[in-house]
Amino acid sequence: MNTDVLSSGKKKIWTRIFLFVLAVFAGICFYVMNLHYDTLARYPYQDRRSRELIRQHLNKEEIEYIIEYSIAPNVFISFINEDGFSIYHAAEYKQLSEFAWDQAPGRIVRMVEETRDVMDTETLIRYLNHYTYEELFRFLHGSDPYAGNDQLADNAGNKECYIGNGFTVSYRVPNDLKPAGDGIPHSHQVMISGMIEEPLNELMSAAEDTFGSGSLQVERGYISYEEQKSLYENGVSPYRPGHDEHQLGYAVDFAVEGILPETFELTEQSAWLEDHAAEYGFLRTREAEAYHYRYLGKELVKELQESGMSFDEYGALRQNDIEK
Repeated sequence: MNTDVLSSGKKKIWTRIFLFVLAVFAGICFYVMNLHYDTLARYPYQDRRSRELIRQHLNKEEIEYIIEYSIAPNVFISFINEDGFSIYHAAEYKQLSEFAWDQAPGRIVRMVEETRDVMDTETLIRYLNHYTYEELFRFLHGSDPYAGNDQLADNAGNKECYIGNGFTVSYRVPNDLKPAGDGIPHSHQVMISGMIEEPLNELMSAAEDTFGSGSLQVERGYISYEEQKSLYENGVSPYRPGHDEHQLGYAVDFAVEGILPETFELTEQSAWLEDHAAEYGFLRTREAEAYHYRYLGKELVKELQESGMSFDEYGALRQNDIEK
C-alpha cells in the first residue's frame, strides 16, 4: 500500500478531529459568554437597584424595548412591582402620576389600565379634575341606569357646566359642598357649592335691603343623585338623576314664605329677581320654574342676555362642537 495515501488519510482524520474539537470549544465558549452576558450592557442608565428590578420583572423583549427607546428608569421603576404593570404603558403611568402625585403607584397603574381602552391619559386627567376615579369608573362601566347614551360632562367643576340634552354628571358629588350660612335665609339646611356662596350672599343681602329680612329665602340647593332618583321615580321631578342642575351645587330654588312654588312668579320678589339676579351672576334657566336660578357668573349671563340665547341653546352649541 502506498505510504503517501496512508499519511494523507491520517491527516484528514486528525483534521476532522481538530475541527470537531474546535467547534465544541467554540460552542462552550459561546454558551459561557451567553451565560454571563449582561442583557443591559447597552442600557445607558447605571443605577444598580433599577437594573436589578428590570432583570427581575422584564423579559428579553421588554428589555430590548427600553434599550431601543432609551427609556429612563425614573419613567417606570416606581410602578414595576405593581399588578397589571406593562412597560409599554410606562409613559402613561408617568403622565398620570405627575397629575395625581398623591396617589399610590398601584392605583396609578390601575387607573391607566382600566381606562386606556376608552380614553387617552390626557382625557382621563381632564375628567379627574372634576370627578373622583370611583365616580368615573362607575360611569364608564355602565352602572348608571339613567345615563343612556349621554356623555359625561367634562367640566362639571366649572360654573358654565351644562347638563341635560346629552350630558350628565352621573354619580358626581361636588367636592366643595357646604351648608348655606346665616347670610342666606333658609327654613331648613341647604347645601351649596362654595363657589356660589359669596355671590348668593350678595344677592340675598340686596333682596333684604329691598323687601326686608327673610322676605326671600333659599328653599333648595344641592340635590344628590340618590335624592334625584327618588324624586324622579315618584314623578315629583322630570329630571333624571345626574341631569338636574341642582346636583352641581350651582342652582338654587327661591321661595317666599306662604307662597306656593306654582305662584312664585306672581310675587314682587320674582319680578325683582328677573331684573337683578344677573347683577350677581345668576340666571333663570328653566322657563317653567320662576323660582329656579343657576349661577353662571356675570360674564356668561351678560353674554346670553345680549345674544338672546338661552342656556339650553348654549349647551346645545357646546354639544355640537364636541360631536364635530
